[in-house]
Amino acid sequence: MTISLINLAKTYRTKDGEVVALAPTVLDIAPYSFTTVVGKSGCGKTTLLRLLAGLEGPTSGTLTFLPHRPKIGFVFQEPRLMPWLTVSENIAFAALSGKSPLSGGKLPALLDMLSLTAFANAYPSQLSGGMAQRTALGRTLFQNPDIILMDEPFGSLDYFTRKGLQETLLRLFKQEKKTIIFVTHDVEEALILGERVLIMKKGSVTGDVDVNLPYPRDAASLELLALRRKILSGIE
Repeated sequence: MTISLINLAKTYRTKDGEVVALAPTVLDIAPYSFTTVVGKSGCGKTTLLRLLAGLEGPTSGTLTFLPHRPKIGFVFQEPRLMPWLTVSENIAFAALSGKSPLSGGKLPALLDMLSLTAFANAYPSQLSGGMAQRTALGRTLFQNPDIILMDEPFGSLDYFTRKGLQETLLRLFKQEKKTIIFVTHDVEEALILGERVLIMKKGSVTGDVDVNLPYPRDAASLELLALRRKILSGIE
């Protein structure tokens, strides 16, 4: 599923004038790839993601998916779980609401993959932040999307929980063969996860860095430290 942006742009009108959230952008994203998008707050990362998801329409330009319109899943910054539903029910919410078929073996397999089997009948109030975010990821995966968009999903978590979820996500990426676009403000996270890192600044994609290193990656390696310096220089 190739994603193609041709001069895609988004401008907002405010009482103080126009605000360019995304300058005209030309970009191709290959199928079954893991792309991370990094930049300071307000640089246009989330706007780009919302345009890709169809949550907002562009002001100009075109967005094309080939060979056909894909099913897109979105993982937000917060888990956004229904507090009256269990972990299993939150993950299978699309099936409960009649929007997706419920496959007998699908839910147990997802719970196992996300290390949530023991918490299948727990409610969101009984979960840690990492468990809640794994549940949110499971809800997205249950719908079997072609493309997964993730908007700083681990940003509020502590270092150790975030590291564990990064490992889970990379395992899913290898097993499920999905196209993932992951927005973060953390340069180290972008390099640990992405095969490709897009740098955004003031509404524009100003850098495009290939990370040709095998998984898992060591953040303290000389190769990643050099790439980190390069990306930070591009952001600054």
